[in-house]
Parts: sequence; C-alpha cells; structure tokens
Amino acid sequence: MELNRRSNEMIDVLKNTRKFLNPEDNWNFDFMVEAVQVYGKELYYPANDRAELFLQLTGKKTYSKDELKILQKVGYNVIFKTKTLEEI
Repeated sequence: MELNRRSNEMIDVLKNTRKFLNPEDNWNFDFMVEAVQVYGKELYYPANDRAELFLQLTGKKTYSKDELKILQKVGYNVIFKTKTLEEI
C-alpha cells in the first residue's frame, strides 16, 4: 500500500511539473532556497515553487548542501534567499 501511495504522489508531482515546462517561462532554472540556522546546523528550505516541487520527490523538508551542489551541476541556478531589514 505504501508503494502505491508513493507512486500516486510521484504522478501528482510530475503532473504539476507541466506548468514549469511552459515555453513562455523562458525555461527559468532558478532554484531558490533559504538557509536557516537550527541548533547550530544550517538547513536549506525551499523558497520558490520549483524548489518545493523537487523536494516533494524526496519526501524531505530540507535540502542538504550536497543535493544543492548536484542541482547546480545539472544546470539549476541555486539562489539563496536573504532576509530584508523588515524581516529581521
């Protein structure tokens, strides 16, 4: 049953990728994450739709530094969101 549920989730995620494959989108490969310090460890949370969509594939809530390096190697622009003065 768990396999079927995960398979259905993957299908849903892949269906949602269609909106990112719109030619009018100019094939935007910006992948935005936000670095957050939690108990002295830096965690990388998704900060845009594309980053959130890829994270759904893993079932995790954060990215590792190695995962971000791999995404960069395959052509994604890994952008780190910074806080504005109002957010501090």
